[in-house]
Amino acid sequence: MTGPRSGAAIVTGFVVWLVAAPVVGALLAPAVHALLGALGLDAPFQKVAFRTMQVASILALVPLLRWLGLRGRVAWGLGAGPGPRPFAAALLAGIAMLALVGVCHLWLGTRVPRADVEDLGVAVLVGLAKGLVTGLVVALVEEAWFRGALHSYWRSGGGRGMAIWVPSVLYAVVHFVRPDVQVADSAVAWASGLAVLAGGFSRLADPEVAGPMVALVLAGAMLGSLRERSGAIWLCIAVHAGWVAAIRAIKAATTGAPDAALAMLATGYDGIVGWLAVPVLALALWCVSRR
Repeated sequence: MTGPRSGAAIVTGFVVWLVAAPVVGALLAPAVHALLGALGLDAPFQKVAFRTMQVASILALVPLLRWLGLRGRVAWGLGAGPGPRPFAAALLAGIAMLALVGVCHLWLGTRVPRADVEDLGVAVLVGLAKGLVTGLVVALVEEAWFRGALHSYWRSGGGRGMAIWVPSVLYAVVHFVRPDVQVADSAVAWASGLAVLAGGFSRLADPEVAGPMVALVLAGAMLGSLRERSGAIWLCIAVHAGWVAAIRAIKAATTGAPDAALAMLATGYDGIVGWLAVPVLALALWCVSRR
């Protein structure tokens, strides 16, 4: 058992994890890249470095949670499931949210039907099916990370508000940290991972990411509130997977219109999640947060 931690200790522990975990991952990246190469699994160093940093950050949550006496599945939000009907309803709600955003894009002309697709209906269904498979995997990892472990950490040491909003801000920021620094295989050295890490934050200075950033913070807060209400992350996974599926379906049937008068509503991230998603996600957050 561990005693209660002070607010300063909780913040310090979080900052140490936030800085140390990706740095350790960056330092391990050259060795991981070399190992993959020896196994015949060639991949660009910058991508290997970012995956290594992500894995290191997730694994480092184990000692961080144990520092607060949090262990087991519940600490990761993997408690009792809600049953198939609530899960399916949450999945459909996630799809509906971003489908509405997609319709708004079409209405405003910021996205247009793809000219290279013969049957748009089939394209939507195929994109939806593929997106559900991808979405469930992505959602499980991200929700266990943000609405699972990090939510539990801040809920135990900082309260409901911190548990919802701190992981939400980090969740949004992480979506704009990208392996933009190119490192040739022949130039990989012990500090190459640190160079990739340092260069990964350049997009945060781009004013175009403001809309998507606000939208993703609201998305994270809505999912955090859903975790609060349900006590686990299963419904969060369902909603998140629904978002991914809807995005894949919209992209399968439409394309961006960079010359549109309101093109800035579709820039900065994936061409869909941006300022148009803000009111939809804000409404969803309000609905989930109501007592």
